[in-house]
Amino acid sequence: MAAVAAAFFSMSILAGNFSVAGNIQAAVEAADSVKAFADTLRFGPDSLEDNYLRVSLLIAGKGAAVYSTFGHAAVRIQCPSKDADLAYTYEAEIKYLKFIEGGLMANFMVEPTQSFLDTYAKEERNVTEYALNLTPREKLCLWRNLRRDNMEGPDGRFDLVRNNCLSAALFQIENSLYGERIEYCVPEADAADKGPREAELAVNGRFFREVLASSPWLKFATLFFLGVECDKTWPYEQRLEPLEAGVVLQKSMIVSSDEVLLRPVAGEGKTLVSFPPKAAREPSPLTPELIFGLLFALSLALTIGELSLKWKLSVRIFDISLFIFQTIVGCFLFYESCIGGFLGIHWNWYLIPFNPFPIVYWLLRGKYETHEHIYFFYALSLLVFLAAMPFVTSQISLAGELLVSAIFVRCIGLTFKRRYNR
Repeated sequence: MAAVAAAFFSMSILAGNFSVAGNIQAAVEAADSVKAFADTLRFGPDSLEDNYLRVSLLIAGKGAAVYSTFGHAAVRIQCPSKDADLAYTYEAEIKYLKFIEGGLMANFMVEPTQSFLDTYAKEERNVTEYALNLTPREKLCLWRNLRRDNMEGPDGRFDLVRNNCLSAALFQIENSLYGERIEYCVPEADAADKGPREAELAVNGRFFREVLASSPWLKFATLFFLGVECDKTWPYEQRLEPLEAGVVLQKSMIVSSDEVLLRPVAGEGKTLVSFPPKAAREPSPLTPELIFGLLFALSLALTIGELSLKWKLSVRIFDISLFIFQTIVGCFLFYESCIGGFLGIHWNWYLIPFNPFPIVYWLLRGKYETHEHIYFFYALSLLVFLAAMPFVTSQISLAGELLVSAIFVRCIGLTFKRRYNR
């Protein structure tokens, strides 16, 4: 289920990005705007008036699709004297397998701002604009950097966590500053003065539990694949989601090299596309906790039936299904945690219960029946995992514990099967 949920989430994200990317590539009129806008480079930054270039951050709200859960971000560049109005948005290649392999490349795509707004209007998603308080020289530098990135083509590895639409935009904005930096308004900075709850939310695992509370399957899949990253605290700008970016940037400050607070990063928001608020969607009643709880109950019932009533066929079918599922999830988890890494390369605690050992041994047990007690030691390792992990990592969830418990119960059943069936 975890692999399926993660795969669905991944494909949904790509589908959302690529629908926008397709519009970008199809917008032929953008080429004329860029060509006319290129004349801007002939001017020195000191000769530009303050309003010669206008730069802002566009934030698209969430929609009905899964991929829109966190919103979307783009950088808007306007040059009224050149009649140019462009939106630069960080997009990925149209290669689904590359995403799963962790090798998906991305760069800033460009389209007329009106085309960008029309795309999100069709999806009934709000778009808000936040003017960026940059100097004329910094505005020109930002546009140069975005244009260069667009012309060079995909050259950055797309990462859902560290290199996405918002983090890439913030990097380009900060990279355009001259002798200055951005000091982000970080709520967690004074967490120690706010109480234990705020301090707990500084940890990634607890943070994502809070943010994704309304999407149980997305929350489970995120925690399942994040591994030990759940126990870390990333820089706030990496965890910042587009829907919060506008408010945070209004409170964040541009700081000089001698640590003098100069000005807010962004001004007040201006609504460009607006739709009436929609009622929050109720989470599906079929939560991971419910599904894996039922799986655990079924595993327990079949084990009792096998040991006391000598059930065979139904137990065998269940074992085949469970161990094949465990093997597929384990192989996929190993690949993504140690090789591919669409969420980064890192250790994942779920690699302990999810591996091919049970099914391999289950298939070979006919030859090595005298060694069936090995299931006991594997079950013991799962028991230690279930008991210890909640105190070791914030990655572990109730749904994950129930899923591992189902495997644990079957390993116990296979351990004592011959003794009860004599």
